[in-house]
Amino acid sequence: MSWSGSRYRKAPLGARLGASLLDGLIGTAAWLPGIVLIAMGGAGEGEGIAIVGTLVLVIGFVWALYYSFVKDGWGTGASFGKRAVGLMVVHLPTNQPCTKGQSALRALVLLLLNFVPFIGWLIEPILVLAADDGRRLGDRAADTQVVTVADYAAVG
Repeated sequence: MSWSGSRYRKAPLGARLGASLLDGLIGTAAWLPGIVLIAMGGAGEGEGIAIVGTLVLVIGFVWALYYSFVKDGWGTGASFGKRAVGLMVVHLPTNQPCTKGQSALRALVLLLLNFVPFIGWLIEPILVLAADDGRRLGDRAADTQVVTVADYAAVG
């Protein structure tokens, strides 16, 4: 089924930034306890604490990586951060919420660009600011757009 509706308005930049910060905090919260436990072990609390800390760090890092790739593909097309600020990601050809695969493709493009120092780090934010629809390269690759939930409900 193909959706032939008009393009959505550009999502508010402040909301996108807020969602990104919240999602970053969620990812950090997953591995930060491991760092604390490792530091406690190094400060004389015992080798066992440091070993547990390392395990917690690895598990937290793996979960944070998983979250960063599929966060926008959970049911409503919105990560925890996007949900908190009233945004979601829509697959434009179907007008359906973003899937985990589309979310992973969006994240993969961002990850690959981050391997290019300075210029790669700037490409996605510049596109969000400069493009009329706010779509970054990851969105173009996955054929998605970040929209407000209110705009999606109005069209849906």
